[in-house]
Amino acid sequence: MGASAGGSAGGYQRVQQDGALFLQETAIPLAELASKLTAIAKAGYEEQLFVRADTSVPYGRVMEVMGLLNSAGYRKIGLITATKDEAPAN
Repeated sequence: MGASAGGSAGGYQRVQQDGALFLQETAIPLAELASKLTAIAKAGYEEQLFVRADTSVPYGRVMEVMGLLNSAGYRKIGLITATKDEAPAN
């Protein structure tokens, strides 16, 4: 499941096709995502976060990540899409 979320402090975050979640380059359980972001978010709950997903990530998984961020208090959550040039070849 390839979804990612990141902000200026949150860095790059992704969920791989196999469901593994990464915050920056470190694997992290979904249950720890909010607390880890809170620890590193320079702007606190005002931190801008982004979720990135490719077509192999089920919509429900993307919404699960976004919902967790929202319920943790983050309100500035955006989606990032890849252009066709950035899309991985199948």
